[in-house]
Amino acid sequence: DYIILMAYDQYGRNSKKAGPVASLSWVEGNIIKMTKRDGIDNSKLVLGIPFYSRSWNTDSNGVVTSTTAVYMSKAKEQMVRNPNNITWSEVDGQNIISYSTKTGNTIVYVEDANSIAKKLELIDKYGLAGSAAWRLGFESEDVWNVFRR
Repeated sequence: DYIILMAYDQYGRNSKKAGPVASLSWVEGNIIKMTKRDGIDNSKLVLGIPFYSRSWNTDSNGVVTSTTAVYMSKAKEQMVRNPNNITWSEVDGQNIISYSTKTGNTIVYVEDANSIAKKLELIDKYGLAGSAAWRLGFESEDVWNVFRR
């Protein structure tokens, strides 16, 4: 028997604030809570990771909305189109794309091979049973190389 920690939707589509689907620090904090506080055996815990990002829009009135889950390939396209608007966040363990649009500003906390690699490192660090993902078909091909490593 195993328990799967669905470590995503830290900031879901109904959030009033833009944020990552699964920041590295948040994921690690939840692993610690489940193993230390809740007493779940590390070897029985499976880390669920997201194969998607979320696109956040802030309009001219400061209202934040997200109606779109972004597949990894779509986020990669946004990074290619906005190479000067990408920053790496150590705390979040992921790239962040931020750019202006006709209707306001858009920000995407990108789940990609780099962010997934950081999350998979937590499996070894805490001796977890393995990983699960939401959802097949959302991933980019390069993610499988990270799993193979």
